Amino acid sequence: PEIVGLFSESIREQYADLKTGVTAEVEDYMLFRRAWNLDFKSKDEQELSSVHIISGSHDQGSTPEMAAYLHQNIPGSTLDIKENCGHLVLFGFFREVIAKITA
Repeated sequence: PEIVGLFSESIREQYADLKTGVTAEVEDYMLFRRAWNLDFKSKDEQELSSVHIISGSHDQGSTPEMAAYLHQNIPGSTLDIKENCGHLVLFGFFREVIAKITA
């Protein structure tokens, strides 16, 4: 219930100014379509050991295959695929995700 309220507030805030909300959606789409060319292997391995990748097994936007690719290319990262979850895996595992982020 608490997270649903936060999510709803965030959506309302994003689209309060319709132009800004639409622009943000377009920018997200453009980022999704473009190769990022990230070189994680040149980073300090200790810095990257705090990278936790969590994905839903049914996520069609950020697929488990994409999560596995990131995990394979970020030294020391962890990968956790949540079964029977989609893109909004945070809502089903809020406390667990926050615990990993703040550890």
